[in-house]
Amino acid sequence: MNTLDLEDVFPFVLPLLAAAPGVRLIERLPPRSAVWTTTALTTVLSLTGLAGLGLIAADGALRFHAVEVLGRLSPTGLDRIDRTGKPVGLAAAVAFGTALAAFVGSALREALSLRTAYRTAARTPGSREVVVVGDAEARAFTLPGRPGRIFVSTAMLDALDERQAQALLAHERGHLHDRHHLFRAWVRVLAAANPLLRPLRRSLQYSLERWADERAAVAVGDRRTVAHAIAKAALAVPRSPGRCGLAFVTLRRGSAVPRRVAALLAPPPRPHFGIVLVAAVCSGSAVFAVLNGAAGLHHILEAARAR
Repeated sequence: MNTLDLEDVFPFVLPLLAAAPGVRLIERLPPRSAVWTTTALTTVLSLTGLAGLGLIAADGALRFHAVEVLGRLSPTGLDRIDRTGKPVGLAAAVAFGTALAAFVGSALREALSLRTAYRTAARTPGSREVVVVGDAEARAFTLPGRPGRIFVSTAMLDALDERQAQALLAHERGHLHDRHHLFRAWVRVLAAANPLLRPLRRSLQYSLERWADERAAVAVGDRRTVAHAIAKAALAVPRSPGRCGLAFVTLRRGSAVPRRVAALLAPPPRPHFGIVLVAAVCSGSAVFAVLNGAAGLHHILEAARAR
C-alpha cells in the first residue's frame, strides 16, 4: 500500500507552521534571542526535512527488485509490511537529490563569498577598523575578516550629525563583532535546501539588524539617537544602491526600517520564555518524527532479512 504515516510528513508540515505565525512570535523576542532561536529552529527544520525525504526515498527504493537483490532482502518479508510505494519513493528521491544539491551549492557559494570578503578586508590599506571612502553615494557596510572592516562613505557621514554617525558606526560594529555574517550565511544555506524556510531567513535578517540596533543603543546610551540615525541613513541611501556582494549588509530604503525605528522608540524588548519553549517543542517533535521514521525503516529491513 502507498501510505505515509504522520511521522513521515511531520517534518514537512512544521515549516509551514513556522513560516507565518512562528516568524511573528520569534520577532517578539529580544533580538539576540530571536537570532539564536531562528537559527536553531531553521537548522532543525531544514536537516530533519532532508532526513525525512531521505527516509521516504529509501523506503520506496526497497520496492525495486534490483535493491532487493543487492541488499539480499526477502520479497516475502517486505510484502508483509505496509510501506511507501514506488511513485512516492521516486518523488521523494528526486526532492531529496534536489534539496541536497541546493544545500551543497549554497554552502560552497557562501564559503567562497566569505573567503573573498576576508581577503578583501585583509588587503584594505591601513590598520583602522573604520574605513572612510570618498564617495558621493551614501553607504555603510561591513566586511568580515581578521581584522574586519567597516566601510562608510563621506556622503553618509555628511548626512548625519556627530552623534548619529557614532550610532551608525556602533550599529555596523555590532554586526562585525557579533559575527552576524556567520548566522546569515548558515541560515541562507539551510533555506536553500528547503524553500519553505525562506520566511525564517528573512526574519533572521530583520533580527540581525535589530540586534545591531540594540548594540548601538547601549553604546551611545540613547535609543532615540539610534532611531534617528537609522531613519536618516536609510533616507540618504539611493533608491537603487549599487550592490556589494561581499558586504554583510548595506543600508537601503525599505528593509523594515520603519519597524526598527518604532522598536527603538519603544522600551527594550523583554524575554518571552514561552516562545522559546514553543520553538524547542517544535524542534524536538521534528527530531522525534525523524528518529521514529528511522526506527520504522530499520524494522522493515529486519523483517526483509527474515528468512
